[in-house]
Amino acid sequence: RGMHKIGLIGNPNSGKSSVFNELTGLRHKVGNYPGVTVEISTGTFMVEGRKVAQLIDFPGAYSLHSNTSDEFLLTRALLDDRRPEHPQALLYVADALLLEKQLLLLTQIIDLGFPVVVCLTNCDQLDPGEVEDRVELVREKLGVRVVPVSTKTGWNVGQLKLELQQIALGDHPLPRQAHSLSLPDPGIEAECQKAGFANAYLYFLWKHYGPRLDPGRIQEAYLHRESIRLQIEETMQRHAWIESWTEPLRQLKNRSHLLTARID
Repeated sequence: RGMHKIGLIGNPNSGKSSVFNELTGLRHKVGNYPGVTVEISTGTFMVEGRKVAQLIDFPGAYSLHSNTSDEFLLTRALLDDRRPEHPQALLYVADALLLEKQLLLLTQIIDLGFPVVVCLTNCDQLDPGEVEDRVELVREKLGVRVVPVSTKTGWNVGQLKLELQQIALGDHPLPRQAHSLSLPDPGIEAECQKAGFANAYLYFLWKHYGPRLDPGRIQEAYLHRESIRLQIEETMQRHAWIESWTEPLRQLKNRSHLLTARID
């Protein structure tokens, strides 16, 4: 069966590489998987000298609707369980200072049905109360375990390792589906069952990207214009849903947070 594989996922500049280095130390390398031109860092996560999991640090992405080869690498790895870089669980890394802007991709990967742990970085730049507010908000709305850390000071990295150990051993419940919206594709649920897919969102993405992954898996590809329309509609629905409960995150009380947001 091989070692348990955990994918590290996040937006560009989310602090993902720092988290990866904290978890793997010097036990990591950069290389290519078969058919992959973009480099992926892989590392070994160890507990008490024992190998627990292989960590796969995917290139930063904003959405599963890929526009670049880097992003499509992630989409392909998550959709196709036959690929060697396909993970069994995910560690999602997000910058606590810019959290509300980094939730789109998180809701998408939750809807694929993966076990997910969320790691919030840059927590040393927020007041403790602000950190706890962010943690509780994401836990409540998305039903995921959330671990705030600071890779600069090492604060709470030990707790993150404990969560990672649990997820590697399979002792981790699935999060609930991220959005309470209907997918913008009529009849998708019935089609999903007929096609033999267990997850409606997985099937929704396969209809867009299946022909690029496996021409024989989906019989009829979407017309390009229709596919783009549905991708945009899904993305807008997710943004609207996220904005409906992230108002507290937009109350920029922390001065450094305000400056960072303006620069971004």
